[in-house]
Amino acid sequence: MRNSRRRLLFAAIAAGVISGTACSQIVRMPFKERWPGGAVKEKGWFKHEDCAGTWKYYDTEGQLIKTIDWRTGTKTYFNHHSEPFDPLFAFILAKADSLLNAQFDSAFVTANIRWHANSSSFYAQGRGYNWFEETLKEPDRFLLRYDIRFGKDWYPEAIEFQVDRSGHVIDDLEGSILGLTGCGKAPGGCNFQVDRGSARRLAREHGLQANTGRYIQYLDWHRLDTAKDHWEGEYEWVVARLASKVKDGNETTWRYDGIVIDPWSGAFKKNITLRRHAIVEPMGGAYSGLLRDNR
Repeated sequence: MRNSRRRLLFAAIAAGVISGTACSQIVRMPFKERWPGGAVKEKGWFKHEDCAGTWKYYDTEGQLIKTIDWRTGTKTYFNHHSEPFDPLFAFILAKADSLLNAQFDSAFVTANIRWHANSSSFYAQGRGYNWFEETLKEPDRFLLRYDIRFGKDWYPEAIEFQVDRSGHVIDDLEGSILGLTGCGKAPGGCNFQVDRGSARRLAREHGLQANTGRYIQYLDWHRLDTAKDHWEGEYEWVVARLASKVKDGNETTWRYDGIVIDPWSGAFKKNITLRRHAIVEPMGGAYSGLLRDNR
């Protein structure tokens, strides 16, 4: 959950530091909070609504007591400061690493999967907290999210799952597990066997000629239609090109032809069609992502 980060952003908005309408457009913004006596309590930077870099935390006397490096997801204490439940959090992260290594392999995990600390969280007595938020309530449920790399690009929050305080995956809600199915028995092992260049060539072989010379390409994961539980899904590499654009008043629909490639083998799987919608109003608008017409 992002409640804590957004709480800080909303505080900045209330203080007039930034316009609320521009909140989602933040590229980089400093933040500083003070104790009632005037000493700095915490300071750091936001980048696109996420905490960025290293945040520093101080006691009422101005002594540094803690830093959080959001790039690596590490917390460091100073001046004898400590917080409860740190061993539990370390245990949960270790269990999650073991789960990822079992689904993929350790080499792939090290090179291509990274923990997304900003969007990971925990729950205690039914309330959600930012992963590094201090609480005296014992955590009982943990939401972990990870980015996955394809070539030079990182796909944020591509992997998501929840575990209980024993480190067991919780599978009680559709959508609570995402992207956790790894490479399975792929002949090439846990390595992507396709890149953007080979994907373009494969798209042309199957009739996709980009009108502008450009294709849309992205990594996707979806739950299988035959899945018996929420674990069962597969990664796919999608290549699409614009086929048509229809404008009707304030609504616009783009339609795309596309293909699906198995990223673990590099083999063509099937043709698909996709669409994207936009509704533009005088005070704003709504835009959809690419939606498949046929899974």
